[in-house]
Amino acid sequence: MFTVAGVAVLALGVAYLVGVFPQGRKVPENGFDYGPKAVLVQKLREELAEQPCDRTKAVQYLQTLFSAEDLHGSIRFADDFTARCGKFAQLRSITYSAHTRLNEFDLAVQDATELIESAPGNAGHWIWRGMAHEAREKSELALADFEQAFRLKPEEFQVANQLASAYERQHRTCDTHLVLLEHTQANPAEAGRVQLTSWLEGLARGSKCIFGKGSAVVPVARAGVRWVEPLVEGKARGRFILDTRASTVTLSQGFAERLGLKLEGTPTVPLHTADGTVQAHVTRVQSIELQGARAENVEVVVTSSLPEGAEGVLGLGFLARFEMKLDARAGRLELSERTWLEREAR
Repeated sequence: MFTVAGVAVLALGVAYLVGVFPQGRKVPENGFDYGPKAVLVQKLREELAEQPCDRTKAVQYLQTLFSAEDLHGSIRFADDFTARCGKFAQLRSITYSAHTRLNEFDLAVQDATELIESAPGNAGHWIWRGMAHEAREKSELALADFEQAFRLKPEEFQVANQLASAYERQHRTCDTHLVLLEHTQANPAEAGRVQLTSWLEGLARGSKCIFGKGSAVVPVARAGVRWVEPLVEGKARGRFILDTRASTVTLSQGFAERLGLKLEGTPTVPLHTADGTVQAHVTRVQSIELQGARAENVEVVVTSSLPEGAEGVLGLGFLARFEMKLDARAGRLELSERTWLEREAR
């Protein structure tokens, strides 16, 4: 197992947040010495005095304070700016890091929550909050955030790594394995990553995990939209789009009602559609069958924003549980059971 900790923050796009400055240096309470940055600090202060709600200057000033290691000053300025000018989530990307550097993880959670509220589709923000929860030893809260991040970005290794590592710490070996399988299907280029290959080989060795049973040879269109008709929960068959790039299995609102799924109180995830971003419920179904291929306890997303005529999308939440071969030229999808020692440990 390996973790990314602060490296996840770097990989998710805010390079200045962590790992740039020396650790352990005491931050003075008053009269902070900004050294060579003092002239810039003074200049920005004067400009902000004239335009106190200038967001561009506020970000530049906050970054300068943080880069000089004035962590307390960074936090005070962000809080004062918010009180004076209203919420500005971009500042919380920096105060999050300042709070974590100061081991103020409850406050880091608040920062990450504000970031999530401003951009719920950003997987990095969920990862940051999960990391802060882990530092607070709130493992279940952390796990829920990592799961949400993975729903949003299963193709990102840093996201998959955080979730798989969290499952592994809870000795949930099969969940760890399934996350990595879904990740490699979502991003086939990752299959050659040495660390990932080694991790999968270790999980496969002696594995008793059964993610999918049986096999299927399904005729599909050679081009355009590919349709399949899986049986869900053993009682309703629907017209689904086969999408080997979709991370989840998606159900239409109407199909979920046919199944009698209860969605009240379930988590939601933002979905990007042609009409904008919508919130979709996340739940599980007991089983999905496609011909003779059957998977149990499958996570599904329920939305009212599917293309016309579609009752669902059959994505990697089901397909990654099997060895999959899509032969577009022959118009055939083949699914077969995974055999760990023969295939994953190669």
